[in-house]
Amino acid sequence: MQERILTLRLSIATLRFYLGVLLVTNLAVLLGTWAAHTLPEQRYSIRMVLHLLNLAKENTVATWYSSMLLLSVALMSVVCFLADWQRFSQWRERVLSYGWLGFSLIFTVLSFDEIGSFHETIGDTEVMNTFGSNTGWNAFYGVIALVGLFMLAFSILRLARSGWAAAFAVVGLLLFLSNPLQENYEVSAYRAAPDPSLWVRPIWLLLLEEGSEIIASTCFLFATTRYAVYSLKEQNQPKQQPHTSHSSLTLSFSGNSFFSYLLAAIAALAAGFAAVAFGLDETMERDQGIPANWFPSGVAFVAALVSFYLHYTVTPGYHLSLQLMLALFSFALSLVYGSNLYAYSVWETSIGHLPAIIITYTAVAAAAGLCYGLVSATKDSWSRALVITWFILLAAALVFYKAYTQELAFVAFACLLLALVRDLYHTPLRARNEGATKPTYAEEQASPAT
Repeated sequence: MQERILTLRLSIATLRFYLGVLLVTNLAVLLGTWAAHTLPEQRYSIRMVLHLLNLAKENTVATWYSSMLLLSVALMSVVCFLADWQRFSQWRERVLSYGWLGFSLIFTVLSFDEIGSFHETIGDTEVMNTFGSNTGWNAFYGVIALVGLFMLAFSILRLARSGWAAAFAVVGLLLFLSNPLQENYEVSAYRAAPDPSLWVRPIWLLLLEEGSEIIASTCFLFATTRYAVYSLKEQNQPKQQPHTSHSSLTLSFSGNSFFSYLLAAIAALAAGFAAVAFGLDETMERDQGIPANWFPSGVAFVAALVSFYLHYTVTPGYHLSLQLMLALFSFALSLVYGSNLYAYSVWETSIGHLPAIIITYTAVAAAAGLCYGLVSATKDSWSRALVITWFILLAAALVFYKAYTQELAFVAFACLLLALVRDLYHTPLRARNEGATKPTYAEEQASPAT
């Protein structure tokens, strides 16, 4: 594959808009959580909607949203690493830039835990109790303290240069670290109750705990994105035009190296998936986290982001609507797997499984149409093979949803992601006007191979 220069544009106005969208969404899920615990009994359809918006329950749309918010921070941390790696030439600064990869790993684990719910029982595992039967939770809190110290030190050393980014990061870190304190207070209140079996967690304490987590994630997402803007302005200061309201990150990758990095990341996820599948007990109950659901949900979410990128960068004749529909379809499947909707009994009604059958085969038909469009639009034989593989595996995952559906969907969307990245190196790109008053969010420009 040829070498390609990737250009990502960010603007303060755009960041403010999306921050507003995130804040509104945060408020919506917190209101849903409040309503699910305080409103009187409603009919089944309303109870189901409130359940899906409940952050305090596992396998809900609200929990999926929180998980993908954390995953977005992980992805943005990688962007910050690439920006710093390109901006700095001194070895000390470049070594310090690897801290962003630490950030990315931390938030990836947090995203996984949000759906898998390991933190609730991790202190009782054999691994955490290696040095004694009562040391598990102390060891867990020790790990949290070390991670918190790392994030605080890195924020001071790196983010302090960009002003508001450091402030948001510190606020987010404090909110995250307050959760163990809130849980300890909750346990103390439970034990101090005259009859612990009748104790009910106050709604204000529930909203405080769930709200602090989701606001902390939003703070870190804004902090990493704000730092990326700062880094790009520093990088492009001599080239920045006075009338432009955006900053650009330009990255040069050969197709083979970029593809190799992506394959390595997918292989690491596959290894983690295998560890989850063979080393952990699974459940189909809605009130317990299902770790295996995170893998297809996360990969589908990343594929949706790449599809959106292609939608904003490909030439007008290259099926713009196709990429947008693929992005929305991948986004929807990410939600379905992340919230365990495919296994909900809500699809079983008085007329049997007919609604589930209709929805399933509608999704298969939509995937078939997208597959045909993608195969027709691309000239790369490997991309075509990967897209066809995506459709076959996804159709099997949807039709046989009770047998290996997570594994099939994970491999399917991994194939789609690889196909989209290959497409990135074979797609004609839309020309952009650098002085446009409404800059695009992402842009790619081809360069001759070196």
